[in-house]
Amino acid sequence: MNQRVSGSTEVKTYNVKALLRFARQGRLRLPQFQRPPRWRARNVVDLFDSIQRGYPIGTLLLGEGPAEDGEGSATFGAFRGDVAAREDALFVVDGQQRLSAILGALLHPDEAPRGDVHAIWYDLLEKKFVHVRREPPPVSVPLRALGEPTTTLRWADAWPLRRDYEHLANEAFDLATTLADFDVSVAIVRGNDEPSLREIFRRLNTEGVAMRADEVFNALFGHLRQGRLAVTAARVSGLGFGAVNEQTVLRALLAVEGLDPGTTAEKLKSDEVPAMAERTENALRATFNFLAAEVEVPHLALLPYSSLPLRVLARFFARFARPSPRALVLLRRWFWRGCVSRQFSSASQGLVRKLQKLLDAPSDEAAARRLLADQGATAPRLELRPDLVWKSRNAECRIVALALLDGRPTDPTSGVTLTVDEIAQRLRGGTDDEENGDEAREGEAAEGQSLSELCVDITGASGGPLVRRITVLSVPPADWWDAATPDTLAGHALDGACVDALRAWRDATDASGRDAALAAFDAARAKVLGPHVEAWLAERCGAGDDDVPSVAEILRLAEEQMSAP
Repeated sequence: MNQRVSGSTEVKTYNVKALLRFARQGRLRLPQFQRPPRWRARNVVDLFDSIQRGYPIGTLLLGEGPAEDGEGSATFGAFRGDVAAREDALFVVDGQQRLSAILGALLHPDEAPRGDVHAIWYDLLEKKFVHVRREPPPVSVPLRALGEPTTTLRWADAWPLRRDYEHLANEAFDLATTLADFDVSVAIVRGNDEPSLREIFRRLNTEGVAMRADEVFNALFGHLRQGRLAVTAARVSGLGFGAVNEQTVLRALLAVEGLDPGTTAEKLKSDEVPAMAERTENALRATFNFLAAEVEVPHLALLPYSSLPLRVLARFFARFARPSPRALVLLRRWFWRGCVSRQFSSASQGLVRKLQKLLDAPSDEAAARRLLADQGATAPRLELRPDLVWKSRNAECRIVALALLDGRPTDPTSGVTLTVDEIAQRLRGGTDDEENGDEAREGEAAEGQSLSELCVDITGASGGPLVRRITVLSVPPADWWDAATPDTLAGHALDGACVDALRAWRDATDASGRDAALAAFDAARAKVLGPHVEAWLAERCGAGDDDVPSVAEILRLAEEQMSAP
């Protein structure tokens, strides 16, 4: 083992076998300020390929010191270590992703790992590392069998193909030795308290390294009461409006405080962060109440746009805790006009700055009128093309879903009259769409139905045009529309032409006949649904209504002018 001492930092070389031993002993810990794991399976595969080839993988930075019982986390990927008190704990300041890859794969708890990013195997025939989702290659070994000699021996003894591939079993032993003996450069910082480690972490992860703003915030302030964004996110998510992620909370926090949207976390003062978090929670609570009660959007999964409106509304309610009824009416018009005009489709920092500045008005009504004036004249039109495909994250689809609910449709199966409140209960905590990726999105949680499960295709298809969607509590019986009453059909924005087209589709004997019938249905439904949606939008946009000041606002303006020098 080579080493070099420089001040309070000692640079050593440990092999992988030593790092595995430290993990099993519970020495390796993740401090609270560490960001969540971000590597994907391909990153883990590339790392082990580098190790096998003898490529350098960079220097790990660890802070050595005492750890109390339960302090820090010993979770590295699939591996769960001990967090008992000890004097020589090694807190990972830089290198979490690499360590998690090594420990998660080589110390994986499953005999035959599958699915997670650390389910890595070595294909003995192809001579390469692979990520296994379901079935491993026919002649392969899981890396968890190569973590230590005893596990490798047990694997070889139990391997049913050993007799046929004895030479490959020997290659597995050689690979285990290569991995175990690979040297890793480790810089150990001693005699530093947590604030110093946080500062080192900040400098490493904010200068040239891609790191999300919410992760930097948590790294700097996660040790404070209400300093973790997850705490505020959990509290506002618990309001029943849908699951809010930490990035949204941070953006709202900057808006609530009137800060530039480009403000970085290190510019905030730690002693002020808890109060900022509390104000943000209150502002988001008021925002969700406004959206549900005044805007008539009961859940994030139905919110046409979220990024820009949530920031602006949070800032508004942070400034004006008890706005007048007139201000709320104007603010509602601003919201819907912004959705129709697609102003909210952009959330650029320049636009956020402009709208925040407009809110620096002397009164709530003045602020709302400034927002409206900025939008200009907006016709409440939504072009409902028959070929517009249903995507539950699209603003048009959510607007149509809300407009359909305004017709109070009847669920074909239960006979229940559907309302926004009923649908909101079904969506409580539910995901906002069927296309979720690896990271949580607005409206996502563990329970509840998705919007696509509640707005289903009338033909039973999994995709297709928006005009074929109806709102139900569960998938209805086939041909329910054939015997439905005119009132039931009208509640779903269906008329006789729509039903005739559906009958032709059902009775068609070939593909061309079915396609022609569906095209006829799409055109007929668009003629019914389009005017319904436009009338619904016109009411909410205040089409034909004036945006002039209220009497109270006129008196305030007059008093302001009289008191001016």
